[in-house]
Amino acid sequence: IMAPGVGIYSTAMGGGYTTMSGTSMACPHVAGAAALIMADHPTWTPADVRAELLATAKPTDFVTDDPDGIHEPLLNVGAAPVGHDLAATAVSAQASAAPGELVVVTVDIANQGTFDDTAVVTLTDLTDGVVIGTASAAITAGGSLAFPFVWDTASASINNHTLAAEVAAVAGETDLSDNSASTAIVLQVAVHDVAVNSVAVADPVVAGSTASVSVAVANIGTYNETVAVTLSDANGVVATQSPTIAAGGSAVVTFNWNTAGLALGSQALTATAAVAIDANTLNNSATATTTLIEVSALVVTVSTDKASYKSGQYATITAHVTDGSAPVASASVAITIATPNGKLYSGSALSGASGDAVFSFRTNGKKDGYGTYTATADASKSGYDAGSVSATFAVTK
Repeated sequence: IMAPGVGIYSTAMGGGYTTMSGTSMACPHVAGAAALIMADHPTWTPADVRAELLATAKPTDFVTDDPDGIHEPLLNVGAAPVGHDLAATAVSAQASAAPGELVVVTVDIANQGTFDDTAVVTLTDLTDGVVIGTASAAITAGGSLAFPFVWDTASASINNHTLAAEVAAVAGETDLSDNSASTAIVLQVAVHDVAVNSVAVADPVVAGSTASVSVAVANIGTYNETVAVTLSDANGVVATQSPTIAAGGSAVVTFNWNTAGLALGSQALTATAAVAIDANTLNNSATATTTLIEVSALVVTVSTDKASYKSGQYATITAHVTDGSAPVASASVAITIATPNGKLYSGSALSGASGDAVFSFRTNGKKDGYGTYTATADASKSGYDAGSVSATFAVTK
């Protein structure tokens, strides 16, 4: 190894200080570097210290006047000695398993030191206190290896398990804080279980039309499943779809329900989800009901509280909506008022339980004209043909 040895200022024989050159000056530099390494690694052997000095030294290709032409490396006292250092960097395995399943667990070990070493790795199930296995292999300085283990879960408890890997300390290793790592895996009884949570359809539905039906399906088992979801009505099977749902996941399946040929009145829609070997079939179906109705026209009448108003008075306009006999609630009613000078005013409201939608209009003959005003009401609602009617009232000075 090369160390400073030219023009070195140091103590002189007999007292005082002087400047000297030669190996008498270079050798103490190397001895001092060795002492620093020993201070950090008191258990190292002389061979370990020598190897560390050479491993941390710097290349000297820049030297052009070496008499023997051999480029010994340059002593590097500033290099932090690493020495022996093995680390367990990761433990990886599947998140869950069933009893009796063989689970592959991979332990990653890195040699973070400057020496080639042999790693001895032990994998333990901390939950049950069982050693799963031990393996060993040589790892070069700066290298890494993956150690595969197989965990036979046949006798393991149904529980949340912590699998811990420990790489044994090698001679001269001082940093043991990174010699272990762990992972968690759930051991549980595997089940197939799917459920229909809900069926949704509009109400009412016009007979002969096609309505959208939404079916919410959940996979509450521990397997990814391809689920046969079937929708049925009074005539039999409407359709079947087969979504794939991950364990613990859910999906909404949409069907187009053709109501042609079905009787008017209440109709039941039943959705069923099926997989092989379902552990609980009580939750495999759900039902929704709707009412099939014929399309009929809304009948609308419009009336005002008075036939004539003085300018500035409020006119109360009532639109009454029926199906020809009974009041129709929740119909959308749009009112338009046409004034004598051609202006239009509009408003909207929903009919109440009595079928009435009430509007208030302030008259202004000076602005809108005196004479006859026309109020037109247009009513609409799903399942009905729209209805429209007009009525008049007068505004005077």
